[in-house]
Amino acid sequence: MLASGNPNYNVATTNSTLTIGVKAASVTANSTNKVYGQTVTFAGTEFTTSGFIGSDAVTGLTLASAGAVNTAAVSSYPITAGAAVGTGLGNYNITYNPGNLMVNAGTPVVINAPVLLPDGNFQLTFTGGDNGVSYVIQGNGDLSNPVWSNLSTNTATMSGIQSYTDLGATNYPVRFYRTVIP
Repeated sequence: MLASGNPNYNVATTNSTLTIGVKAASVTANSTNKVYGQTVTFAGTEFTTSGFIGSDAVTGLTLASAGAVNTAAVSSYPITAGAAVGTGLGNYNITYNPGNLMVNAGTPVVINAPVLLPDGNFQLTFTGGDNGVSYVIQGNGDLSNPVWSNLSTNTATMSGIQSYTDLGATNYPVRFYRTVIP
């Protein structure tokens, strides 16, 4: 083919293929904290992204942490991320970065002075505790016996732990109480 307007050159055209490779992108689990005794349930939306273009986006993923269970000891635990879902993700090489779940010590629970009711039973009120944590109220009539009886399980709210009336108190000459986290 002759170049238009320039007889000194022969121009040949060839077809070629443009290869578009995958783009690097990342998903990072958001760090969070909780109080010992609380359970963390991940919705799969606690993350941030980087490197996605246009309408391509991660809409959810799998998040997990050994610290999420209510019995996880006070410490720091990684939050792992994986299995992203969304739109256009086949265009990316996704790197998953962990977050951090910090388990903090809970607020101590104090059993206030029991109130003797006219029927001989005791009403217990509490100070302290943490919202969302379940506390087992236990009773024992003989401290030389290490076995405590579970009387009730109360979950604390923002207002604290609901009061409890021990309807079995009249069966004991002496009654001791404590709270534990199951």
